[in-house]
Amino acid sequence: MKHEHIDEIKGALKNQPITQDVLKQKESAKRAAASKEKVINAVNLLKLQGEEITPYKVAKTAGISYNTAKNSFFIEWTHLFGDKEEL
Repeated sequence: MKHEHIDEIKGALKNQPITQDVLKQKESAKRAAASKEKVINAVNLLKLQGEEITPYKVAKTAGISYNTAKNSFFIEWTHLFGDKEEL
């Protein structure tokens, strides 16, 4: 089987104690997913209202910080439409 080493690694990791770093990474991933969802919902709402979509309006609509909205928004924008500079 091609991926036998992956199964071995997974088995070895199961026996490792859960560290604070692992818990922090999981919690950070949960917060990032929640913020991403808020940004997507805010962008969709602004589109439905026919308003201009800016990081500031996304932040206000989503109830998140400007920096979080800016970073998440531009990550999503780049993923969907290409270069940030097009915005």
